[in-house]
Amino acid sequence: MAGTTRRFWPSRRILLRSVLLVLIPLAGIFVGVYLYAAGGRYVSTENAYVKANVIIISSEISGRVTLVGIEDNQPVTLGQVLLQLDARPYEIELARARARMDVIGTELNSLRADHREAEVQTEQAREKVRHFKRRLERQKKLRDQGLGIEEQYDEAYHALQVSKKQVQIIQQRVQKVLASLGGDATLPVDQHPRYQAARSIYDQAAIDLADTTIRAPASGVVSNMKLQVGEYAQAGKP
Repeated sequence: MAGTTRRFWPSRRILLRSVLLVLIPLAGIFVGVYLYAAGGRYVSTENAYVKANVIIISSEISGRVTLVGIEDNQPVTLGQVLLQLDARPYEIELARARARMDVIGTELNSLRADHREAEVQTEQAREKVRHFKRRLERQKKLRDQGLGIEEQYDEAYHALQVSKKQVQIIQQRVQKVLASLGGDATLPVDQHPRYQAARSIYDQAAIDLADTTIRAPASGVVSNMKLQVGEYAQAGKP
């Protein structure tokens, strides 16, 4: 019976070795899965795996390369100039956007001045209406009393109608100018929709000009550098 028991039950040392032989490969598998799931890129060597963070650099705009400040395997620091694109087209665009913004600002200021002037003219025209209305009333009383002259009454009536028409014309002008000012003559120029639209174009042009200089987003080592001076860099293309 004792011999039979030793035949079917291995010793504790053999059992421990078997368990270790199973657990060690499993642990290696779990470690490999964890490293894969943790992310990052691993470059294999003869003895180990070395993690390497890769940053793909591309231009935000298109343009011809005028300066290449780096080469393959060169260490670079954060903010270092890597490439320079031809800035002239973007300088022109920025100047054009600035000029457009200035023109709109001048136009809006002129419209605000027109609105103020039209408001004054409206009040003057209304005063004339009141004057000719009083004059017509006097001529009517004189006529009703048989003391007035019909021709003078007609002249007063005509003058009143003309002054009323003048008020209407000036008010139409006021409304037109007000519409051009976005419905608010007191709105500051830099808050007007037209000016803000022009400003957004200017701001984008300024960003594009700044993007002609491509800088290192982090410190590291350059790899796979292919562009040369004179070549055309496409926006978004590594």
